[in-house]
Amino acid sequence: MNGKQLIDIDTGEIVDLEEVKKNKKRVTSFSKEVGVDTKFPYDCVTEDSLKITLDVMDAYHNNKAYVNHEYLTESIVGGFMDKSELSLLLHMTKHLSGWNIYIGTVQDLAKCGTDISNLAKLIKKSKNLRIVRRHKPFRDCIVIEVNPLVVWKGDTEYRELRLKTWYAPETYSETF
Repeated sequence: MNGKQLIDIDTGEIVDLEEVKKNKKRVTSFSKEVGVDTKFPYDCVTEDSLKITLDVMDAYHNNKAYVNHEYLTESIVGGFMDKSELSLLLHMTKHLSGWNIYIGTVQDLAKCGTDISNLAKLIKKSKNLRIVRRHKPFRDCIVIEVNPLVVWKGDTEYRELRLKTWYAPETYSETF
């Protein structure tokens, strides 16, 4: 029971009950943090710039990534994901830069057994991956956003907001 109880000392009877409501933690808009030195996280094109940005916004971005293995298993068993997509996702979860952003090279993705020539087709077919940028700032660099339901590295409050923008981007576009 949340609240304060006023008890009569002589009888032991509860005289009054005051409910105390806990304020839910509210994640503010990034407009306060984004400025000259700090970029919007999804505008970062290098791993270093993303880490600098997340240092300002998220105190938990250095924690271990949370991977939803149950979701991955159910996707494989249900036939919603094939083996090549799973191996690509698992590689990205191990090398996640921050939040749900993977920054790396195409050659790095080939190390997990994915054919480079079919990489774009595999990502386009996947419901769990989105290409944010490609070939910036260097040739063969790639910035990929992974479904926040699959993996997240950082404060879970931001994850909840990112999930909303993943599944209903037109509704929550002004939040991020």
